[in-house]
Amino acid sequence: YNRVLNETEVNTLFNAPNTNKKSTLVNWCLIGTSVVLLLFIVICLVRYRIKYLLKKENERNKLMLDALEQQIKMLKAQMDPHFIFNSLNTILQFIITQQNDKAEIYLTKFSKLIRKILESNTHETISLSDELEILKKYLEIEALRFDEFIISDIHIGSDIDVQNTFIPHMMIQPFVENSIWHGLLTKKGEKILKLE
Repeated sequence: YNRVLNETEVNTLFNAPNTNKKSTLVNWCLIGTSVVLLLFIVICLVRYRIKYLLKKENERNKLMLDALEQQIKMLKAQMDPHFIFNSLNTILQFIITQQNDKAEIYLTKFSKLIRKILESNTHETISLSDELEILKKYLEIEALRFDEFIISDIHIGSDIDVQNTFIPHMMIQPFVENSIWHGLLTKKGEKILKLE
């Protein structure tokens, strides 16, 4: 308008319908839909990336676990023959020195121990009660082998359920063997092995 509008014209214009209202609404709907769609795509990409990273982490952890299990199996394979050869040498010494009664007792205890070890080797873990039974048989054999009196005191906490607590096979025995060979055999006086 190139003139001043009167009051009626101003009111008419004010009350007239907005022709741009529909296109403005459509524009805002398109912008809103685009933002929601973009957020949805970003969330999907983030979720996919997290799932991918978790999958890779799980695969890496599984590989590490498999490597540790193989390492434990390798150590077990080295440990069992070491103990077996030592025991066979002891039986041979009993036979050479004509201590047949001792050789017979030792061989009986040794065969029971080997049977128990072979039975437990079929599983990845062993109950603490079975491990302690193997350990007691091992201590009996060691007492015969060294012809020395070793007092063994095994104490299990009252809060430990030995039947339902599982540990890797032959986990305690190497510690006991080392404490006998490198601790008690060279010790003078009373020889006490305490296991808690």
